[in-house]
Amino acid sequence: MRPQKRKLNEDSGGPSNKKSKWKEIDLSIPTREKRRYHHKRHVCNKPQSQESQLTDRKKKLALFTRNYRREGMIDQDPSKFPTPRIERIRTALEGLSSGKYSTIHEAASANGVHYDQIQRRAIGNVKWYRRNGPKPYLTLGEERHLARWVVTMGNRGFPVSPKQLKDTVQELITKDGRSTPFRSGRPSNGWYTGFLKRNPSIQLKPTKTLNKARAKVTKQAVDDWFRNFNCFISDLNLSDKPGLIYNFDETGFGLSGKPPRYALGSRHMKGALPQMTSGEGKKQITVGVCANADGKLLPPYFLFKGTRPNSWDPLAGAPPKSVAYFTESGWMTQTSFQYWFQNQFVQNIGNERPLVLLLDSHEGHIAYDLFQTAEESNIHLYRFLPNATHFLQPLDVGVFGHMKRSYWDYLRKWVARNPGETITQRNVSRIIGNIWEDLERPGLIRKSFLSSGIFPVNRAAVTDEMTMPSLTFREETTDTECADQVTTNKASPETTVHMPTTPDAQRAVSLHLTKATELPSVKPQKKARRRLCNELPYDVTSPTAIDTMKEHLLSKCRSKARKELLAKKKHFEKKGIENLVQKKKSQEFRCPICGGKYEEKVKVGWVGCDTCNQWYHMSCMPKELVTAKMLRKKEWCCPNCK
Repeated sequence: MRPQKRKLNEDSGGPSNKKSKWKEIDLSIPTREKRRYHHKRHVCNKPQSQESQLTDRKKKLALFTRNYRREGMIDQDPSKFPTPRIERIRTALEGLSSGKYSTIHEAASANGVHYDQIQRRAIGNVKWYRRNGPKPYLTLGEERHLARWVVTMGNRGFPVSPKQLKDTVQELITKDGRSTPFRSGRPSNGWYTGFLKRNPSIQLKPTKTLNKARAKVTKQAVDDWFRNFNCFISDLNLSDKPGLIYNFDETGFGLSGKPPRYALGSRHMKGALPQMTSGEGKKQITVGVCANADGKLLPPYFLFKGTRPNSWDPLAGAPPKSVAYFTESGWMTQTSFQYWFQNQFVQNIGNERPLVLLLDSHEGHIAYDLFQTAEESNIHLYRFLPNATHFLQPLDVGVFGHMKRSYWDYLRKWVARNPGETITQRNVSRIIGNIWEDLERPGLIRKSFLSSGIFPVNRAAVTDEMTMPSLTFREETTDTECADQVTTNKASPETTVHMPTTPDAQRAVSLHLTKATELPSVKPQKKARRRLCNELPYDVTSPTAIDTMKEHLLSKCRSKARKELLAKKKHFEKKGIENLVQKKKSQEFRCPICGGKYEEKVKVGWVGCDTCNQWYHMSCMPKELVTAKMLRKKEWCCPNCK
């Protein structure tokens, strides 16, 4: 059937011969739609009877009445009333008894509870802790105890999964022999959903890994670090100079990339979507990043594994003023960090002094020569609290995550355009150079310094919840470290309103539940070995830090000389030869470190102190204390005399 086309004349309503500016409209109806169209037209045009009109009027009146009764009595915003409803009822009843609320309507509106629920409990018809529905399988005290346990375990670094929560309740029901409709005593998903509704402060959240060393960071240690850092910045008059506060750290960029968490694909395809990689195995390169609190980002510092090649340029396509260095392992070392400090950092920071460079306590950042060089340049090296960089270091807080996401996104696009090529050390600098412009975001860098509390100095930026896992390593542990979700305030017996007093049966907590929800604790452990980063002060360019570093180097040399002396003694005893290194009555011309005697025939380098006239083996002294620059001086003093 061909569609009928009509044209109407604007004056007469009949067909028109003039061409219209609108397109021709097809007004025909397909055969299969005619019956449906005419039925709807007939029903819509049919006048309603009086009975149907009365029914509609009753429905509207009932809807209006229900909405009117609920208006102002129940607040639908859950963020305004995060506490459970049973606790809001308790608060409303206590307010009525104490005179805080003059009417029931005022108490109901202030706490987001229905008027009738408060009225029935205020006159004593219903006990305050009663709820609609079947009888609960756990007492009110057990649910409170279980909710506190979930919150405390999450704060301590042992988050409770839904399966673990069900296992705990199943163990309680099985051991107590309670009769429940659950299969094998295991709670259903409905009970789990209801438990979350009754405790709205508990919700399903993502988790992240936290190693044991970082979990031991205490609140007191964070307070002490911020107090010292605030005094340090104030003494240097840098409280209003964000451009003179820098942060440096290195991170790894994998050459094989990382697939996205989710991607679009065919619904009929089984399993996960494959993502082609761009590199070889798990190889990666280390990139050093430095930025200041004013949002300035310095050029990257590339650390490659191996030796510097002559056939290709490792900085081809890299951002301008980038620097590359090659090490045996590809990681940061004292030599590579000192190279970056002298050849890139000092060259790009200008001449304004004093200046602060914030570092972590990595062994590659602690070098005696570097401390002296920084002190001469009026650059103060200040280290973060050990194992606390995940919430103190600005680069870790907000910069590295954005960098790696941009790097992985660009890497996936690069692989799609070049499926036959592989990313190696030869071309990875070009890829990072292409995304470096996107990484230079001053607003993001400033926000990272603000979020970590570095600039401006703000202790409140690091919440107490971040140091909660350290409570596990205390000797005394309690289950009242986190705020209770349910408060237990006693009621006054002289009030006319029936105050909420929970009976003993509702407050009781099963002994099996108490044992199943014991908080984890650590047994007494041996003292940790001494580390240099724990002995140095936070300002590593201070005279105290330099003296501590010097003493550390001397102790290492003494320990090494002592081991060599014992090895020689064992060797001579085994051979049956007299020990030539043993001490004699004469102590002249003996090295104070190893105890070795001066012999004219043996050509060993010696250096003498011009103050105490003591002679040392040059091989026994730390290399940092016996440099060519020091030996050129007219007078040389040993570490003890300094």
